[in-house]
Amino acid sequence: MATSPLRLQQGYGIGNALQPLPPFTIIANRAPTQQDKARLGTLWDFKTSNLAYMLTSVTAGASNWTLLSNNGGAGVFSSLTVNGPSTFAGNITQTAGVTSLLQTTIDGSLTQNNGATLLNTDAGNQTVRIGDGAGVKTVTLGSTNSTSGTAINGGTNGITLNGNPVTVTIPGTFRIIPPVVTPADGATAATANAYSGTIRFNDAGGWIAAAGALLPAPFVITNTALGASAAVLVTIQTEDGTAANCMLRVAQVRTLAGSMEIYVVNDAAAAGNSDCTRCIVNFIVMLP
Repeated sequence: MATSPLRLQQGYGIGNALQPLPPFTIIANRAPTQQDKARLGTLWDFKTSNLAYMLTSVTAGASNWTLLSNNGGAGVFSSLTVNGPSTFAGNITQTAGVTSLLQTTIDGSLTQNNGATLLNTDAGNQTVRIGDGAGVKTVTLGSTNSTSGTAINGGTNGITLNGNPVTVTIPGTFRIIPPVVTPADGATAATANAYSGTIRFNDAGGWIAAAGALLPAPFVITNTALGASAAVLVTIQTEDGTAANCMLRVAQVRTLAGSMEIYVVNDAAAAGNSDCTRCIVNFIVMLP
């Protein structure tokens, strides 16, 4: 345990016979501990590691030494929370604990080796920008580990991918989870304002068409995502029908302003009418 004089040091001077002096600096080859006593404001020079500490308080007999900045060198923190706005001109390396950065600009690199790095995770409205400067950059999100997962949430404004080309490599399972709309029984019209969707048209009497004939009325889907130059992929599924008779396919898709008409024909070779009770329309809207 190191100690430094705890009483106030005074010196003689012209015009001020007794004036207070700052505490003596403690110079040692180790970092201070809670057992090292000194006056508040005392500096501790850990000379072999080029670190400086200051005694900021004493709590229940334990000295609290605070590590000071050392001219832009490395700082050691058990945790780091930046409530911003702040700018880091150099690099940040996190080896343990949690690094939370809010309204923070990092001109260097942010390296996270263990624990968690949180970027703008509070409830406030903020803009998060990653690698969007004018220079050439390679941005990687997510891990290549086979058990890793990456979630990208676009909210109600969606997700925009700009690139030429955009390449999506999916060696496993690719899922599109569209909104599912179930109109009233017998209805042939529905609304689905989305770029992909599933409409489950149901008719207890069955969707009836003779072999080679169209259903009596087209299915009409109102969709604000349909622009003037939009292309649409449409498929038809059937449920509760006889396979020999119920061979429905899309004969034509007619796009209008904010809607589309889907004409369905029964391709069955059998002489009987189609007899499915559910005709499920799946669509994907593609904009140029």
